[in-house]
Amino acid sequence: MITIESDVLRIQIDPMGAQLSSIYHKQHKLEYLWQKDPSYWKSSAPVVFPVIGKLTEGKYRYRGKEYELKSNGLIRYKMIDVKDQGSDFVEFIYEPDEEDLKRFPFPCQMLLRYQVEKNKLIVRAKITNTGDGDLHYFYAGHPGFNVPLYDHESCDDYYVEFEKKENMDIYEVCETGQLLNKKEQFFAHENRFFVRKNLFRKEALAFVHPSSDSLMIKSIKNDHFIKVNFSGFHNVAVWSPYIPDKDLRFICIEPWIGHTEFKGFQKDWDEHEEIAVLHPRKSNTHVFSIEIDE
Repeated sequence: MITIESDVLRIQIDPMGAQLSSIYHKQHKLEYLWQKDPSYWKSSAPVVFPVIGKLTEGKYRYRGKEYELKSNGLIRYKMIDVKDQGSDFVEFIYEPDEEDLKRFPFPCQMLLRYQVEKNKLIVRAKITNTGDGDLHYFYAGHPGFNVPLYDHESCDDYYVEFEKKENMDIYEVCETGQLLNKKEQFFAHENRFFVRKNLFRKEALAFVHPSSDSLMIKSIKNDHFIKVNFSGFHNVAVWSPYIPDKDLRFICIEPWIGHTEFKGFQKDWDEHEEIAVLHPRKSNTHVFSIEIDE
């Protein structure tokens, strides 16, 4: 486990998947990140690349060939090498190996940097096309936050508040966790909703093109907050597993470049709606941040 820290926060990252494992507030003595209870969800904040969520039958087509990708892609299943590290930052480097290229035939590189500044964690992913053809990909953050923060509280005490008043749709989601190519209105000049377990019967609330650049998780019972800035991302999802006999214990905030595949998608990989494209030797940098109350 790799540790970086500021005067306010101590951050831990697991090289397995280069996954955030802890966001601990030193003064509050409080853990904000979900702690991988496998009876709910065995991850805490996977790095999602080059696919978000599940593909139809776990497969996709590209230029006459069929390939397989697991849920959320490649990085979450691999040990990722550290390229550079200091007391307040760490940078990982991912390049697909021979086995990865059999599943995703696009030579590329991701430099994934975590840097903590006072009460803020900045997550920066620089994706470079190292091949000779165009690179098409999806990318997302997926941090899970403890809701509630204290054992004596309920998730019903918490709400999600977008930065701006929104007139915003969500995609409909099917039983496989994939999207349906249908939308329904969620906000009508509003910007917040209370966390309720039943909202996640189909797991994700997939918000379409928010005008806000950030959202916050807040409580009516305490003054703590979690702010996620997702400026530059196309969409944002709020997710929690629906387990009928268990209380809701966390929610994930997922900034998306692109979105989960539509159910039954049959076209080639590069024909996905909102898929990112990089020409040879070009790079894209995607940044989101997590801010905790001081």
